[in-house]
Amino acid sequence: MKKWFIPVLMLAVTYSTVPTASQAWPWDKKPQQTNQQAPAGDAATDQKSDQTQQAQPAATTTSSADAPKQDTSALGPQVQVKSPLTEELNGLKVEDPVESPTMPLDKTFVAIDDPKNPLGITVSAQKLNDSAQLIGQKKYKEAEKILTPLKDWLVDATESHINLHKTLKSIPSAQVQGELEKQLALQFALLRDKAFFQLGMLYIGESDYPNAIKNLSRVIESQPRSPMGAEAYEVLEKIGFTEKIQLHEDKRVGEQPSQH
Repeated sequence: MKKWFIPVLMLAVTYSTVPTASQAWPWDKKPQQTNQQAPAGDAATDQKSDQTQQAQPAATTTSSADAPKQDTSALGPQVQVKSPLTEELNGLKVEDPVESPTMPLDKTFVAIDDPKNPLGITVSAQKLNDSAQLIGQKKYKEAEKILTPLKDWLVDATESHINLHKTLKSIPSAQVQGELEKQLALQFALLRDKAFFQLGMLYIGESDYPNAIKNLSRVIESQPRSPMGAEAYEVLEKIGFTEKIQLHEDKRVGEQPSQH
């Protein structure tokens, strides 16, 4: 009995979850009709049924052209998931914001610049200072242990704040909060680019020039007009990856011709 109990139970559960023909995907397809010939003994019954339909008055019949048509193009399977949130979700659309009538019981929030906040700005900035000192001491492996996870976190944090800014600025009552997210995105982006720059210098110290070029290029792409971007490009020139073109400005342009 113990050997056969589990397979039989699994078969019963599997069979009970098989959808019927009306529930199976795709829902807009009808089950195919099989062309089977009726037995010879039923021929008389079919002929009698046809004669009965012809004998009915024309007024009682309604053609398919006159019948009201129902647009079923937009209809789909009606699925309802019952849960403790069913009443709260009644009539709610995905694109509508959810407004909570009450604040959370715990009104103690962590500040973004709190030194004890691991998700804040201060902690990331302090880690960048620590890694910069290690790079200056040529302790590249120790610095890499700090910079690699820090860079990944700063990339994700910047993207998240950008997405929050895009979402909140479209809501009239949250535009001020959306502006805050924009400022946070800029600050996290600056920390992210500093991490890219330090990784570039770290890889140069390890003679890993492909990774150094990749990280320094990210800084230039993000901040082409900033001092950090200019410094990153200068480093690429020093290692021989690129070369600066000297442009000589023609001072005579715009000057008044001298009178003799």
